[in-house]
Formats: sequence, structure tokens, C-alpha cells
Amino acid sequence: MLPNRIFIIGLPGAGKTFAGKLLAEELSLPFFDLDVVIEEQSAQTISAIFDEIGEDGFRKMEAETLRSFTQQNPQFILACGGGTPCFAENMEYMNAQGLTIYLNEMIEVIARRLVIEKAYRPLIAKLDDGQIQSYLINLKAKREPFYLQAKIVVDNATQIANKLKLVGVATR
Repeated sequence: MLPNRIFIIGLPGAGKTFAGKLLAEELSLPFFDLDVVIEEQSAQTISAIFDEIGEDGFRKMEAETLRSFTQQNPQFILACGGGTPCFAENMEYMNAQGLTIYLNEMIEVIARRLVIEKAYRPLIAKLDDGQIQSYLINLKAKREPFYLQAKIVVDNATQIANKLKLVGVATR
């Protein structure tokens, strides 16, 4: 049975967008990235939004965008921001609206990615490269209770389609 709505969650840099695009191709569903949707609707970058209204303001905007997007789109794969499941009862909402997949990538792998991308990520932009791994360890400890509420957990982006087949979700 093909789920109509799939939400991919995990730490920043875990590969949610990469995995979402792979899965969208496998399942012939449209792919979206929640941060891109927010940027398009607000005509601002995520970093600019953080600078202007802070994290609390951003999290409110994120929750509103998640809900309006879900109401307007009957079928999709959505890569969510790393913090999306942890605020405004978003995890419960996503579980009620579709299939949630936690992408549980190794911290070391994520840290290597984020060193390259940190200028685009407001929560780590000011960290020294050597601080990113310890930051991720602490972030995972805080967020994993939310992430583990996902209906499916996979260890890396390339395993998503195989894991869905194992749990009986039809793929092409």
C-alpha cells in the first residue's frame, strides 16, 4: 500500500533531502523540502528569518507552514527541518497525517557534511568546525525522543526504499 504523504525527519545534515528525492523517484510522488517551502512563501532565507524573528518565531512559522502545506497537498514526500518534529506538536501531527521516517545517520557523517554547509545553517553557522560534532551529539540527545516516534527508522538515506519494502509498503 502506497502512503500518500511521507515526512522525512532527522538531524540537520542527515540527508533528508537526498533521501526524499530518491524516494520520490521510487514512489512517483512529488518531493518538497519544508525549508524551501518556507523560503518561497516568506521570500526570505531561513537564516534571514532566524535573524529577523528568532528561533521561536521561526518555529511558529514552520508549524503553520507544515499544516497549510499538508492541507493543500494530498500526496507528497516532505523533507522536514531537523527541528520540525520537536515543536508545536508537529510530530503528532505528521504521524496523524501520513508516514514518518526517521533518518538516523551517524553523527560523524553528518558533522563532515555540516562543516561544508554551515554558512547556510543558522544554528551552527557560528560554531568552529571542531565544535560541530559535540553540538550534534547534544542536539541528538534532545531531539531523538521526538524522532523515535516516527513510524519507520532507517540508518541512512540509501536504505529508505529497501526498508519500506521490508515493512510492506509497495514501491515500484
